[in-house]
Amino acid sequence: MKTTLQRFKESYFLYSFKKDKVAVFSFIVLTVFFLLALFAPIIAPMNPYESANIDIMNSEMPPVWMDQGTSEFLLGTDNQGRDMLSTMLYGLRTSIIIGLGAVALQGIIGVVVGLLAGYMGGKTDAILMRLADIQFSFPYLMVAIFMSAI
Repeated sequence: MKTTLQRFKESYFLYSFKKDKVAVFSFIVLTVFFLLALFAPIIAPMNPYESANIDIMNSEMPPVWMDQGTSEFLLGTDNQGRDMLSTMLYGLRTSIIIGLGAVALQGIIGVVVGLLAGYMGGKTDAILMRLADIQFSFPYLMVAIFMSAI
């Protein structure tokens, strides 16, 4: 009897995944972003949320490859003197959490609405499917603007 790992290694999913260069590259980039977010406290030169690291005298310094850039701030600083690399690494953590939360919420709502429509049938199914059609007719950018206004 084959183990789950052996069945996965022989699966068509893994075979087709390895053949698709875009999928493999995207998975590598996603893994790097997850690792950067996970190890942000270790990788980041300083904690951008700590007030002791804010120095107005270091405000708006350019990145290290430009004139007057220092190796202390690889990507430069913002107008309050915070290191941009540290800010980006810590911000990546927030972005990943929000993205995963949004996908989980959409999945839960979709499953509940689909189960309700399938179980109830009839008018409930028709109403829920028309609501889904209306939701699909709006462009994503317009929905994002509407949600940010709320």
